[in-house]
Amino acid sequence: IKCLLVDHEDKLKLLMTELLSTEPVERTLYIDLEGINLSRTGTACIAQLMLKGRNVLYLLDMTTMPGIFNTQLTILNSIRMCLKTILESPEWRLCLYDPRQDSDALYHQFGVLLSNVICLQLSEVAYARGHGLARNYVLGLAKALNSYLPDADQRNIAQLVKDAGRTQFAPECGGSYDVFKERPLSQAIFEYLCVDVLHFEYLENLLFHSLPPAAQAWVIEQSQMRVNEVFGPMKEKGPHRAIAPAAA
Repeated sequence: IKCLLVDHEDKLKLLMTELLSTEPVERTLYIDLEGINLSRTGTACIAQLMLKGRNVLYLLDMTTMPGIFNTQLTILNSIRMCLKTILESPEWRLCLYDPRQDSDALYHQFGVLLSNVICLQLSEVAYARGHGLARNYVLGLAKALNSYLPDADQRNIAQLVKDAGRTQFAPECGGSYDVFKERPLSQAIFEYLCVDVLHFEYLENLLFHSLPPAAQAWVIEQSQMRVNEVFGPMKEKGPHRAIAPAAA
């Protein structure tokens, strides 16, 4: 897998050209954000973005390019477009593990309203319930990867990379979230940013596409409800956010 830091218009143009050259059936993006107190009032520093079926992970540097989502570029010699247009288009499917904080930050800080979102966390809830588990509480991403990645080496590598990253940014480990806005990124943070989204396509195929139509419809509806929280008052963080929605 190749990881490309998008911190200049030339690199952004490469990304946009790749996206606009994609066949409609492949128009799925896997997205995650990192930052400081990530929400509508925190600081979104960097976004990870990967295109379905490709081996390039793009790191969108909002610290260096605050206007990265709204920069209009001429693509393929004639099309004027920005990333915001793609992320708001119903022609694209967006897969996030839990879109609540990410969509809140994107909407209130960058004016981007995510469209056609699949929440992989809620896909896991539906998948687990379909296999006879109660699943009253959602799984965090680390636990989901540990539960569903089929290869022990993959699980171990993911855990090692995440642990190394946490020592850099987690206050309880002696770190600071400010590392997400420091440039250049440290090697540990760079690897941390790359490790999760690499597995989102696998999770989508396993947890969402294996669901029956009614369960998929529930995931889509509940995912949109999570995104729509951007229109309401800011939600307080806490254990109550881990309560899974009731089954249909």
